[in-house]
Amino acid sequence: MALLVDDEVDLVSVASTALEISSDDDDDNIDDRIQQIEPWLDGTLRDDFMEIFCPPRIAPILKHKGFRAFLSIDISSGDQLDLSLSGDRGTCLFEMRRRRPRVLLTSSPCRWFSKLMMMFNKKIGETRFNEELGKTTVLFNFGMYCAILQARENSIALHEHPIGASSWKLPRVKEFTELGAETVDFDQCCFGLKTPGDGVLMRKPTKIITNGMHILKEFSGK
Repeated sequence: MALLVDDEVDLVSVASTALEISSDDDDDNIDDRIQQIEPWLDGTLRDDFMEIFCPPRIAPILKHKGFRAFLSIDISSGDQLDLSLSGDRGTCLFEMRRRRPRVLLTSSPCRWFSKLMMMFNKKIGETRFNEELGKTTVLFNFGMYCAILQARENSIALHEHPIGASSWKLPRVKEFTELGAETVDFDQCCFGLKTPGDGVLMRKPTKIITNGMHILKEFSGK
């Protein structure tokens, strides 16, 4: 499922009024269009949490605990929103602006940034590798742009990718750090990650970048 949303929101009307924002536009153009969107949702409270490039994972848990956490937007092959499509990325920006989430989690696809895929570059073929890496870079830059928007609004964002991913060298990361974001490394086994089936703890070295200092504190030393 690509999108978890409360019943009060008509996604069809939302998409049709998204001002045709395309995440492939230049930043100034996107910024100008976003400022045209009213930054509230029918006068209701702002959302506490939103996750993108994620299936409904953390949002349902938080909603069950009483938090305002309605949106989980992912890449899909036919559900309501698909972040691999430029128009749907525009709708995602529209929803972010309206809902003003206090915390945004983004975790864009990382496969083509991995050291393993770099090693198999010749086997895969340079043309295909560059094509897939280009698509993945667009998605990464979109996720980081959403994080940057959060920081500009004095809200919190965090993005996670493997420690060794080449994505950490992209310019968007530096732009986020210039707004106060910092990185921290940790092993997911410290939070109980286990291999499927035999249940053995799995290390999985991971890096997050966030402008939430209390979040950094929780992950430090893990």
